[in-house]
Amino acid sequence: LWTGTIAGRPQAVAASEIPAILAHPHISAMPDLQGVSAYLTTIRTVTRERTLFQGVRSLRPGERITIDLASDSLRETSSDLWDALRTHTPGSAESFHADVADSVSRHLRADVPTCALLSGGLDSSVIAAVARRHSESLNTYCSGAHAAGSDSDDFAAARLVAGHLGVNHTEAPITRELFTQRWPDMIARQGLPLSTPNEVAINEVARVLRSQGHVVTLSGEGADELLGGYEIPMLQAWEHASGAPHLPSAPAT
Repeated sequence: LWTGTIAGRPQAVAASEIPAILAHPHISAMPDLQGVSAYLTTIRTVTRERTLFQGVRSLRPGERITIDLASDSLRETSSDLWDALRTHTPGSAESFHADVADSVSRHLRADVPTCALLSGGLDSSVIAAVARRHSESLNTYCSGAHAAGSDSDDFAAARLVAGHLGVNHTEAPITRELFTQRWPDMIARQGLPLSTPNEVAINEVARVLRSQGHVVTLSGEGADELLGGYEIPMLQAWEHASGAPHLPSAPAT
């Protein structure tokens, strides 16, 4: 989202990707130095609502922004999911388990075949295990790079979990050649540097599952954010280093 004045009138420009906003003839691609600093030190392309580009901000998950263009100045109001969670009392481990099971069950409601990403880690394994209870023939997918001379890579762990759950498991390996080809292509499409190398693996596993007729998949991505995430420590580090005013944080979990 970009808001400002163009030709003497307040304007708002919104798009699902940054390159579409920067294509506007009156918006310049200027760096946001705080955003660039955050990327160089933490490889996060978005910090709170700040992006790598000056004046271009991102809507946070669960956030809603309303802009009134009827007057001579932009009137903007914002609300997000945290407004409700700030007054929410954390539940027990049992209630957390029930919430996860309920969420997976709801996300399995689809009119197309569903599948699951399975790395063998805790997050994806829990989700795949819950999904398996609802499906007699669950397909799971894993991507990554084989570790030479080692059984400690994701593939080995995913095979172990897949065998235990009795699912149809597919591997989508990343070679050096595929990685070096896909990385610049993805940057060009998104108009942003990638956050982590595993974004190439996620892109490849998505291509593979799509080629097998799946367009909906469950994933453990985002589970870290569910339990507090990465953003709060980053904001605290920024405030400590810069002396910036304290920014409101998400409620503790």
